[in-house]
Amino acid sequence: MPKIGIIVGSTREDSWNKKVAHDLAALLPDGFDVVDIAIDQLPFYSPEWDTPESLPESVATLRETVNSCDGFIITTPEFNRSIPAVLKNALDIISRPYGSTSFAGKPTLVATATPGAMGGFGANRDLRTVLSFLDAHVISQPEIYLSFIHKLYDGNTLNPQTTSFFQTAIDKFVSTFRLLAK
Repeated sequence: MPKIGIIVGSTREDSWNKKVAHDLAALLPDGFDVVDIAIDQLPFYSPEWDTPESLPESVATLRETVNSCDGFIITTPEFNRSIPAVLKNALDIISRPYGSTSFAGKPTLVATATPGAMGGFGANRDLRTVLSFLDAHVISQPEIYLSFIHKLYDGNTLNPQTTSFFQTAIDKFVSTFRLLAK
């Protein structure tokens, strides 16, 4: 059963991006297993960890979990027109030592959600840049920028138009996943 890793670039307990990630994952068809990849308790990356004997346990666990995934859904807010430090730190940890990225060739769906008007465009752009360098197979269309995220939900329920849009994105993710798995 293919395993899809969920990475959320927000540390807030009631994060909109966490809701978005789980709403996207809920639309995956039967036969996909979803695993939440926690990044909020990681220490800051250090090049000393490029040798296995020096890895902190949390870093080793993160790398092992990510290595076991066959694809990813990554959601994030935007901080100062870019990705939050917690997400960049996790990507740096995952991608080391140099040349051993766990994202190589794996389908990766990116979504950004903010309460503001721009929908996290800067974060989305920067995250795609980093993931491209890590050789992830980033789903290029549809792009998911969610402006005024708080207005897309009625309580915990996503509105039907956005759910339909999410289904289009997940369908593309799944078709890309199956194409790459051949």
